[in-house]
Order: sequence, then structure tokens, then C-alpha cells
Amino acid sequence: MPALQADEVENCFTEVLIAQAPTEEAAEKFADYILDNYITVNSKFPPHIWANARMGGSTTNACESFHRYFGDHFTRHSPNIFLFLEGLNAEQERTRLKIRSHSNPIKRKDQRQKEDKRREIIGMLRGGEITMEEFVKQMGFLMLPVAM
Repeated sequence: MPALQADEVENCFTEVLIAQAPTEEAAEKFADYILDNYITVNSKFPPHIWANARMGGSTTNACESFHRYFGDHFTRHSPNIFLFLEGLNAEQERTRLKIRSHSNPIKRKDQRQKEDKRREIIGMLRGGEITMEEFVKQMGFLMLPVAM
């Protein structure tokens, strides 16, 4: 669903996913939770925050990434102030390099192929060639990890 337009999310969720969901009480409670917190326009995290049909390749949590790399500079819980500043400078330089390279990112062949396939599936939905249900299935299969 992140690949849909924000105004398409609620219909997709209710018409495709809820229609095929199990009818057990736990599944219904979970579906209600998702609906109340992520799907409706008045939810805590409405679709306009996270749904974007034009989004790029895979996403990562930037905060977790920063914390992991920044934390790698320290071996003690309370580092020396000079070590802390050295780590901060190293992280700043890493971020500066990342920003400079962002205008022309290098992507692996499999990433480019997945992006092309995702664009194709979105285009098929927009062109009326596939239904919303088929869209969800194809995007779901596209997101499955590849066996090695």
C-alpha cells in the first residue's frame, strides 16, 4: 500500500485486504487497529504521511541508521568529550558525502529491476489493466525476499 496514492489506501484496505481477512476476533481487532491508526484520513498516521506512488527504491529508517553508525564510534557508555567530538565530526563527514552522492545514487542491478517492475505494476493499475486486488498480489510478490 505504500506505493498507492494516499486517497487510494482506504479503499484498497477495506475492499481488498479486509474482504480476504480471517474472521477471528483477534484478526478483526488487529484490522481495526490498523484502520484506526494508519488507514483513515483522521488516523494518528494517515496515508498522506506514508503513502507515495512516486517513492523511490527501498526505504530505510534514517534515525536507526544514524544511531547505528554514530554509536560505532564509541566503545564506552560515557566517552571522553574529545572522542565524542571526533565521532560527531566523522558522522558529519559521512553525512556530507552521502548528501553529495545522493544526486546520482548508484543502484544495484536487482534494485533497478525491482523499481522498474514496481513502476510497471503501478502503471498497469493506473491504466486499468489490473484490479486493485491483483495490484496488491503483484506488489506483495515483488517485496518477497529472493532465495539464495
